[in-house]
Amino acid sequence: MLALFFAFPTFAYVGQWFGKGTWVIPLAISAGLLAAIYLARQPNFDLRHRWRGNPHSMRPILLRFGVSATLLLVATWIFIPNSLFRFPRENPGFWAAVMFGYPFLSVLGQEVVFRAFFFRRYRTVFRTDSALIWVSAGAFGIVHILFGHWQSVALSTIGGAFFAHTYVRTRSIRAVSLEHALYGNWIFTVGLGSFFYHGHSAPF
Repeated sequence: MLALFFAFPTFAYVGQWFGKGTWVIPLAISAGLLAAIYLARQPNFDLRHRWRGNPHSMRPILLRFGVSATLLLVATWIFIPNSLFRFPRENPGFWAAVMFGYPFLSVLGQEVVFRAFFFRRYRTVFRTDSALIWVSAGAFGIVHILFGHWQSVALSTIGGAFFAHTYVRTRSIRAVSLEHALYGNWIFTVGLGSFFYHGHSAPF
């Protein structure tokens, strides 16, 4: 776990193993597929069951997102006002494509890896849900060091704690993926996307 989730992204960042470009999507898809294959082979683990959402799971997710989205909006307005809603204003077509494609091409694979796989694989190491939540959040945060911004690490660690808590509460990949998609799409919309993009020139 330490090698895969902590050492690998750290050494990859220091050694610049990944060049600037669109490697994020292929990496998320590949990792998600490998994790799904692993989970499908586990006894007493039904991926189809874990996909089903709790019908009462969205209310706390939406309440927490409402507060967080407001704080992100205010922070963007105060610290980087020139970026506020720049992406949808200046490139609405690409923004719409990101809003639709990001949940399927990036979020789903990440949630299979950092929630479903992580909690299944390392349950016997940490034993308690609280420990798993915080270590999963840390792993989710540190992998974002590959973007080269402390802001992406900090925000992803906080988001990772939210998503891990939701997964513990619902045991639903669908619920936690929907929550992750809400935050990701809002970050790209409100003007913080440049901290989560590894291309030559960010369109936001």
